[in-house]
Amino acid sequence: MGITHLTDRTTIEAFLRRNPELHIYSLGDLDDFFWPYTTWYGWEEDAQLRDIALVYKGQPSATVVGISARPATMRKLLRAITPLLPQRFYAHLSPGMERVFEGTHQLDSHGPHHKMALHDRSCVLGTDCSQAVRLTHRDLDDLLRLYDESYPANWFDPRRLGFEIVAPYGEFAIERREQTVSYHPER
Repeated sequence: MGITHLTDRTTIEAFLRRNPELHIYSLGDLDDFFWPYTTWYGWEEDAQLRDIALVYKGQPSATVVGISARPATMRKLLRAITPLLPQRFYAHLSPGMERVFEGTHQLDSHGPHHKMALHDRSCVLGTDCSQAVRLTHRDLDDLLRLYDESYPANWFDPRRLGFEIVAPYGEFAIERREQTVSYHPER
């Protein structure tokens, strides 16, 4: 019972896919592009993996992902890995998990973060996507401007553009009036 260092992508992915909407960011970090920058920790009880936390070090500041449907288990895991974490990091945490770090770190909340999931694909089947264009490195300036205006503190990594990372069919945008107004990696 306790903390384990996870290195097998298949095991990690199988756990994360039990709740893909909750773990969408972590699932993306299983990609070959992100994998070398990841460290995965699990919490085991009764020889079963109960929860997973991720430390991503592909940006100047590390990111700790502790998002869970099992708050008590995640708290145990985060407490166990606290001595292994960088002194300073950005975190994506389930509500209440930040309290684990109150005695060891200075906390600065950036507010709640919401995710959306499309459960009924029939709602978009008739959507006209004929105006969508595949983005390339030539679109980088427009895309960076879009993020600067709409999401200034984003984690977009320009190295992703033009690769099939988490988006096996490429990354697309719909342009209007010569300005990129929407960006979405096509799945």
